[in-house]
Amino acid sequence: MKRKHISQEILCTLARRGLSVRAISKHLLSNGMPCSASTVARRLAELRSGCSSTMLFPSQPVRKLSDRTGRYLARQVLVHGARLTRGLHHDLTDQGYKVSRKTVMRKLLSVSTLRQIRPRQRVALSREHQAQRYRWATENVSGQTDWSKCLFADEKQWYLDGPVWRPKVWCDIRGPPPTNVRSGRGNKCVSVWGAFSVDCVPELQRLPKALDSDTYCETLKKMFLALPDSRRLVLCHDKHSAHTSKKTTMWLKRRRVPCLLLPSKAADLNPIENLWGCLSREVYGGNRRYKTEDELYAAIGLAWQRVQSDRVLRYNLAMSMPRRLQQVVDRQGACCDN
Repeated sequence: MKRKHISQEILCTLARRGLSVRAISKHLLSNGMPCSASTVARRLAELRSGCSSTMLFPSQPVRKLSDRTGRYLARQVLVHGARLTRGLHHDLTDQGYKVSRKTVMRKLLSVSTLRQIRPRQRVALSREHQAQRYRWATENVSGQTDWSKCLFADEKQWYLDGPVWRPKVWCDIRGPPPTNVRSGRGNKCVSVWGAFSVDCVPELQRLPKALDSDTYCETLKKMFLALPDSRRLVLCHDKHSAHTSKKTTMWLKRRRVPCLLLPSKAADLNPIENLWGCLSREVYGGNRRYKTEDELYAAIGLAWQRVQSDRVLRYNLAMSMPRRLQQVVDRQGACCDN
C-alpha cells in the first residue's frame, strides 16, 4: 500500500497538542494517513533539529508564564467573552507553549481584570413577559403590601447526584456577568413543597413528581391552614398550572385565603428561590451525593430546621422585595439582581 506524504504542518500541530509518538501515529491512521511510530519519531527529530523557533517544540515545560502572556489571556476573555480554563489552556498549546493547566490557572489568578465565577441562571424573557413583569412590579412597588405578612411558597426538585452545576468561567470584571440557560437532569429526585414568612415557617411537605390540583390543595390544607396566623398571611406563589387551575382557585376562594400571584417567569421575584440556594449549598456541601431518595429527603429536612430557627435570614429575604420590584421597574421588566 502506498503511504501518503505527511506534511510538516500536520506533525507540528499534533506535536503542539502534547500527543505522544504512538498517539500521533494512531491519529494519522484513523484519518487515512498510515504512518508508523518510528517514522513519526524520525520526522519529529528532523523537524526539531532544523527548527529555528525554540517555542515550536520546547525541550522543557514552561514553569512560569510572562506578564505578556497574561495580557494575551485577558484580551482573549475580553474579545471572546467568558472562557473556561481548559479553552484558554488549549489556546496557549496551539501557540506552542508546553504548560500545564495549573500553570495557566495561576497566571489567570494573577491578572487583576479577571475573575472566575459561575454564570447566573437567567430565563429567556420575551417582550410580553417583560411587559407583564413591569406591570406587576409597578402595581406592588408603591409600598401598600406588607411583605412581612407574605408567605412565599414554591416547589423544588432535589436530585440525588447534586444540583445542575455550572462550571466556573473567566470573565472581565469591566463587563456584564455571564449568564447561561437554565437546564435540568433526568435522574432520580425528591420533590418538596416549602414556604416561609418572617414569623413562621411551616414544615416541608414531600410531593409526587407530577403535581396536580388535588395534591396542592391537600398540601395547603395540611401545611398552610394549620398555621396559627394563617388568616393574617398572604399566600405568594407562581403561575404553576396546579396553582392557577379552576379547582385550586375555587378552593382558595371558599376558604378566603388571600393570594398574591407572581407573573410568568418571575423566579427572581420570589425570595424562596434564594432560600433554596442556601439549602443547596448545605445539602450538597463538599460535593456530597446521595444513594437513596429517603437519605436525600432527611438531609433536606435537617437543613430546613435551621431555616426555621433563623429569623434574621427570613426577614432579610422578605424585606428585599421592594428593592427587587424597583429594579424590575427601572429595567423595564428585565431580571433583577436577586
